[in-house]
Amino acid sequence: MFTQILEGLRKIFGVEPGPTDKRASESSSSLPDSDLKQQPPLPEVQKTEIDDPLATLKAMTAEDICGLREGMTYDELDTLLKMLYRRHNRAASSLNDTKRAEADIVLDAIVEIRQRYLEEREK
Repeated sequence: MFTQILEGLRKIFGVEPGPTDKRASESSSSLPDSDLKQQPPLPEVQKTEIDDPLATLKAMTAEDICGLREGMTYDELDTLLKMLYRRHNRAASSLNDTKRAEADIVLDAIVEIRQRYLEEREK
């Protein structure tokens, strides 16, 4: 019964049935080595990024952490900082130590950016 349903679906969608003979599927899956393309080697990742993902975040400036771009208006900057604050304030109470440490770094950067750029406008 299941095979009849599959055959009906194949007819509807126009899909060719696959090889049913075991020898046919083995011969089609094994290609000669000359037909295989040589894949370039994968770039090596530095160990410090894998071992300590917070190291790169700590080395970044507050502008880089918050994603500031040149030409942003005060309203765009305020909206961006509010969104980042909501996201990382929730992560600050996470049980995951890495997420909590990352959130602390980003929240400090948000405070620094807010003091540097937005509080000047309010004065």
